[in-house]
This record gives sequence, C-alpha cells and structure tokens, in this order.
Amino acid sequence: MKKDTPLSPPADNGFRESEDAQHVEPQASREDIWFEKYRTQSYKDLAMRMRELNLQIKAKDDEAKALKAEFDVIRLRVVPERFAEDDITNMKINGVGRLAISSDAYCNIRSGRQEELLQFLRDQDMGDVIKEGVNPSTLKSLVKEMYKEHLESAGELDLAAEAESAVDDFFDQQSDSEDADDFQRISEFVDFTPFMKASITKA
Repeated sequence: MKKDTPLSPPADNGFRESEDAQHVEPQASREDIWFEKYRTQSYKDLAMRMRELNLQIKAKDDEAKALKAEFDVIRLRVVPERFAEDDITNMKINGVGRLAISSDAYCNIRSGRQEELLQFLRDQDMGDVIKEGVNPSTLKSLVKEMYKEHLESAGELDLAAEAESAVDDFFDQQSDSEDADDFQRISEFVDFTPFMKASITKA
C-alpha cells in the first residue's frame, strides 16, 4: 500500500517576512524611557533629581554663555582686525574650510518710535515690509541697503572703516533736512550699528 507523501511546507515567497516586519513594535522614545524610569520613584527621589537636573542645566547655560562670548571675541574682533592688518578678506584653511569676513549690523527700533517708523515707511512707499509691525530681519536688510547707499553717496565704501567710526554722528542729524537721505531720516527711528564678522564655510 502506497504511503501518503507528507505535505511540504509552503514556499517562502517573502510575504511572511514582510507581514512580520509590519508588526515590529516601535522603539520607545527617550521621553517614554524616562517616564517609565521615574514613574515609580518616591516624591523625594523625584524632587532630588529635579534639583540635580536644574543645577546641571544652569551650569550648562553658564558654560554655553562663556563659550559664546569667547566665540564672539574671535569672530567679531580678532579675525576682522587681523584681516584688516593683513589686507585680506578670506583665506582657505586645509582641514577646516574657508575663513572669511563679511559686513553685518545690529538694528533695533528706538524706544517709543515704532509708530513714527511705520508712518515713515508708508510715506516712503515701503509699507510692504509692515506685517503687523516690522519683521526685525526685514528691517535690518532695508536699513543696511539704505546705509550702503548712504556710504556710496558720501564716497565712503569701506564698511569696516565706517563701522569703527562714530556712526552716531549722522544718527543725530535733523530728519527734516532737505539734503538728508533715506538712511539719515530713518536713523531718527532706529539704532543701527554696523560691524564686521568672521565665519567659516566649506572650501
């Protein structure tokens, strides 16, 4: 009598593995791991850990502020002054990238002068920069362009030299002067301080 041939298991066509992969549980997030770690601890342990973490955060903040201050000394003072002495604006450094300087500025609306500034912008057909107030970045770009035009009209193109001069000299000029340009007029409403900064980019 012929014996029955045992049935072979179905061929693995890849669908089973795919189905199993769909049921893999997602890994817990870092926050969930912390939650599970602390949820059964005593209030005393939780309070002590909170105090410890708060002290660490403060220490990190103080360290970060010190690092930022050191970084600013290098990028805002040392490199721009050294480049000016060596009469260069950029250089390629192997293993780092390209070290270069560029002009930038601080620009803030003077206290209590925002409404006058907004009206000034409208009068100059620049109302498109007003979006429920004035975006700080947009304002800075606008005033930087005015400043550039001011330097060109005055025959002064060296932004670094101008940044080192007393720029407040022309901030205080009367805005109703017939000879005043846009930058001199808007300076009545904003504080604008140009400076040079260094940065590193890929070579």
